[in-house]
Amino acid sequence: MFFHTFFQHGDSWVFMGEHGRIFRTYPINTLMNLNWHWTALIVYLVICIFDFIIVPIWFGLMRPDYHTFLDEVRMIDDTMIQLELMKKLTQHHSPYTLQMGGLFHLAFGALLTGSAFGLKK
Repeated sequence: MFFHTFFQHGDSWVFMGEHGRIFRTYPINTLMNLNWHWTALIVYLVICIFDFIIVPIWFGLMRPDYHTFLDEVRMIDDTMIQLELMKKLTQHHSPYTLQMGGLFHLAFGALLTGSAFGLKK
């Protein structure tokens, strides 16, 4: 079913199809209750794609060239600064959502699982 337009009329959303035929009318609270779990799923997927795919690729692409970087490190006299620069050269991305024991994934998993079981009622 394809809706051509939808608009707010009073306290409801009205979905209209071809030739102005009204298909459904939902109160605003009902419409938000129908769609919140899909929004939560999309937000969770975007965060995971960013954290596990995009950021590690960016870390890999932005890593400096080893030979030129080591030449610059050797020119510095202070060993503590050399140590910190070497840490920057060898550092890896640790996903932000896995910090604190993966509580982020546990919370979103509970939220999405609870909403999936609630849909069957």
